[in-house]
Amino acid sequence: LAPRFWQREPPPVMIDYEEDWLFPLLFRLDGSVYIRCATFAVPASFFTFLLVLGERFFPGYREDSKILMLDSSTIWSMTTAVLLFMVGFRTRQGLQRFWEGTG
Repeated sequence: LAPRFWQREPPPVMIDYEEDWLFPLLFRLDGSVYIRCATFAVPASFFTFLLVLGERFFPGYREDSKILMLDSSTIWSMTTAVLLFMVGFRTRQGLQRFWEGTG
């Protein structure tokens, strides 16, 4: 009788995989964007914290410094415009790279 190659026997023991790769992958600094993101996020957070403290301890400073016109709808509109510009730019770059790779 000829051996049947399409019928394989199961491995004798189950393979034991190590699953400790997730945290080192997420939190490694070599090649990471965490440091670059922190250079923008930390100063922005500090500036926001100062604005909130200023509003709490000096209630009239927004009227004096002409920041009063920045209400929540204006800030929302500016943030949305910036995000749409960034997404559009990244999409255009991705499509440009795709067509360059296919051509």
